[in-house]
Amino acid sequence: MKGIEILRISLSTLGLFFGLFALFSSSVIAENKDNKLKNTLLDRLSPTAIHRSARATIQESRRLELNLKDAINLTLENNRDLKRAYLQRIIDRENLAENRAIYIPQLTPTIGLTDSGNISLKSEVDFLVPTGGRFRVTWDGEVKLENINGNSLSQNFRITFEQPLLRGFGATITNIPIVKAELNEDINILELKTRLIDIVSQTINEYRNLVQAQESLKIAQQALDRAKDQLEINRALIEAGRRARVEIIQNQTLVANQELNLFQAENALQNARLDLIRTLDIDRNLEIIATETPETEDIALDREELLELAFANNPNYLIELLNIEIDRLDLLKTKDETRWNLDLKLEYINNLGNLNADTNNSGVSLSFNLTRLFFGRRTAERNLIRDRVRLEQSLIDLAERKEDLTIDVENDIRQVNSALQQARQARFAKELALQQLENEREKQRLGRGDLFRLITFEGDLVEAQDRELKAVFGYLNSLTTLRQTLGITLDFWGIEWNNYRFLTL
Repeated sequence: MKGIEILRISLSTLGLFFGLFALFSSSVIAENKDNKLKNTLLDRLSPTAIHRSARATIQESRRLELNLKDAINLTLENNRDLKRAYLQRIIDRENLAENRAIYIPQLTPTIGLTDSGNISLKSEVDFLVPTGGRFRVTWDGEVKLENINGNSLSQNFRITFEQPLLRGFGATITNIPIVKAELNEDINILELKTRLIDIVSQTINEYRNLVQAQESLKIAQQALDRAKDQLEINRALIEAGRRARVEIIQNQTLVANQELNLFQAENALQNARLDLIRTLDIDRNLEIIATETPETEDIALDREELLELAFANNPNYLIELLNIEIDRLDLLKTKDETRWNLDLKLEYINNLGNLNADTNNSGVSLSFNLTRLFFGRRTAERNLIRDRVRLEQSLIDLAERKEDLTIDVENDIRQVNSALQQARQARFAKELALQQLENEREKQRLGRGDLFRLITFEGDLVEAQDRELKAVFGYLNSLTTLRQTLGITLDFWGIEWNNYRFLTL
């Protein structure tokens, strides 16, 4: 008991020392500066005055209450990066349609004037068939203008069919450009999905940062209110002679510190709002109010199920699979180009001559052409080696991507479980700190408490509340990261992402 009394005397002496130091500092300032100017500047720059000014500015702005789903929808509607990505999708789809059109017949009409003053006419139809063969139907004629009332039109008709029998034969080779275009289209879709997942996840995190900033502001405001209440209690005790007057300095210091904390919390809130507004791409003068309440829930996470989900949905992993298919098609095409070139050519020619003539010269020809390049073949061999190596590299990349994805999922699962446990422990610690502070405040009301302990417990409570807040949002953000790794963010939020509903051209 004697040691405790000595400690109390020491603390009181220390408080008296700080109080005298503060009074001495004030007197020095008063001697060196004009009192009126000093008081004006202090009033304008005090945390309370700045906070009051910030609140007045906020009240003049417009309020917009948002839940998390609203924020995500605004991002999908307004975000410029997403609009650019969807506009690129229009170009990608047109490129796909062009590659799919290789079997559509191409008609080329031509009209001209010869040096002899006659009109030349020509029309050609060219189209590819799935076997790799190509049909060409050609008609050409000439109109003699000087003999327009007589036999003025001469014409020829030709049908040609060329079919490769070795190199380039078969639907598998012929359809390679179409299949590659469709695989690239799938990659483009997955890249768009990746971009969407990233932006939606960013929106979620920034929205939660806003909620956290709002809750931090509440904590700071509550701490300031408690400090002011305690200051009034101590003033009453001092007036009653139950406390030393010097102890008021500690209360005033606590109030000043809490005012500063409140100002910092207000500034952090404004920064969080602006970050979210930038992503939502809305009016920056809006005062966004997040209406979500942070909550934790116990979710069972099965490793094997989540890994299976990741391998089926993670965009980056699926892109690796598609790249392997493209590399296999390239290798198949390169191998085909090293084969002999054996072509069948069937041609029908009909020289119709003049319309009024009785002659009709026609004939059919069939030929086979076998060719192979024996010198200068290094390019084909080099391309074959290159495509084989590229395929092997893609297989290695896939194995690495699969291993990395497995590790990422396992780390995310561990992080979620750890964050949930930390949130529970932080909540329990906050409840103990609150009870500890309430007990000491009750002693203060009765005039039996220790002011230093009260200030210490007040700081402990604020710190415990901040830890709980960070732990809760750490848990929620870890779930967001897990969904992002699994590639199910859009499905979880019910986003129909493969459409162009918000584009206005």
